[in-house]
Amino acid sequence: MTLASASCGEAGSTTVDDDGPLSTSTVVGGGAVDPPLGWKGSFEATFGSFVLCSTEEGASIRLTEVTFPSGAPDGVTAWVRRVLPDDVAAVAPRNRHRRFTPVAFGLGAPPSFDQPYSSMRPAGDYTDDVSAVTVDESCTQVHRAASALASGDVPTHGYDELMISVPSTHRGADVRGFSISYEADGRSYDVRVPWTMVVCDAKGTRRHCS
Repeated sequence: MTLASASCGEAGSTTVDDDGPLSTSTVVGGGAVDPPLGWKGSFEATFGSFVLCSTEEGASIRLTEVTFPSGAPDGVTAWVRRVLPDDVAAVAPRNRHRRFTPVAFGLGAPPSFDQPYSSMRPAGDYTDDVSAVTVDESCTQVHRAASALASGDVPTHGYDELMISVPSTHRGADVRGFSISYEADGRSYDVRVPWTMVVCDAKGTRRHCS
């Protein structure tokens, strides 16, 4: 279930509310995930496709933190998924697109997506220590990597995808955007991503849930 489509700029990426070089791949909109059918306990959903890249060739970008607005559920977590060309090369071409392209949203959570109700298992290296993440690829390189993966080819460069895992119960949950703090070439920046992430309640009464 999708609330709105994302808008993208040149090379498939756009920076939101910020004059710095870090770009995410979504501008405004959101997504909604239905709870796992028949599941009685708590669970997690994950929202992604926030692909990170630099709009400036050679910029040195280091993330410092990801923060969420008031009202976000306890335990909401930012992860960064790193996809490397060598990992893609080790997988049969027919499976590369399914395993390595960015994830819109679904049930389950990083790093293993091994929950019984998980609807996806995207491959890659995961970390929840966002302060250890540097963004080295330009948006042009990331755009070319996405094109290669869509064709089942091995990309020349990897990419970093920010993913947000949202814990929930049968009552549902929502996160109304988030902010990324980072440093680039000696300056500090904050970029706000106004992307609404909704985990639907069992009765479908939350806004954007059917």
